[in-house]
Amino acid sequence: MYLELRVTISKPTSTPTQPEQTSSSQERQTEQLPNPSAPTPTPTPTPSTPDASLNCTITYTGVSPSSIDLSPSANLLTRASLYLLRCHGHHAFPHPTSVHIHNPIPLGRGLGSSGAAVVAGILLGNLAADLSLPRSRLLDYCLMIERHPDNVAAALYGGFVGTYLNELDPVDTARKEIPLSEVLPAPAGGVDTGLKPPEPPVGIGHFRRFGWAREIKAVAVIPDFEVSTARARECLPDTYSRQDMVSPVSFSLNQIHPF
Repeated sequence: MYLELRVTISKPTSTPTQPEQTSSSQERQTEQLPNPSAPTPTPTPTPSTPDASLNCTITYTGVSPSSIDLSPSANLLTRASLYLLRCHGHHAFPHPTSVHIHNPIPLGRGLGSSGAAVVAGILLGNLAADLSLPRSRLLDYCLMIERHPDNVAAALYGGFVGTYLNELDPVDTARKEIPLSEVLPAPAGGVDTGLKPPEPPVGIGHFRRFGWAREIKAVAVIPDFEVSTARARECLPDTYSRQDMVSPVSFSLNQIHPF
């Protein structure tokens, strides 16, 4: 189960290759993220919503289409792209960009749909502006938006991973220019204040990939109702005793080895 992007970026040619071409001629560049070998989705796309100020349009197929905001200023995926772009001096997408999102991941079920959207958005921003940032640095940008390194690292690197997140500067994390994913479905953060957003520290999060026995199969039990991360966390206490923390941490570390 994965989120698929089909991206078309219209870039002006820098040097005419034929006498009849002009500087206004366009070349079409198509990229597919993150799985180029995946089959093309067949459902009819949701109609696109243009946003001239951001130079981007979005179409969508997949689960819960009526609940997906197709405005680039509100959609989590493109808000993540714009965060990366604005950190590098781009107010909007540098070139006219069309994004088709196909998402089979159920929303609000704890399956990492927001983490997948954030990773896809950061990859899109890296592509749109030709930033060529290494994957390790892209992880830093993802973690400024989605504070769950387990979801983000698994979506970005794939496989069975263990992760941890370094402490973030409270001043930076409070900045409204950073889009946040944990308060979905209501958009939050990502406000264009005209200021450059705070860039994440280098090495904000780390991961380790573990082996996985092929004999072990994963089964996901998906409820028929949505519960946001913020609502689910309201059920947990604000603090835990030392004993409550030591026992599950030791247990979880010992459980990794059999896999």
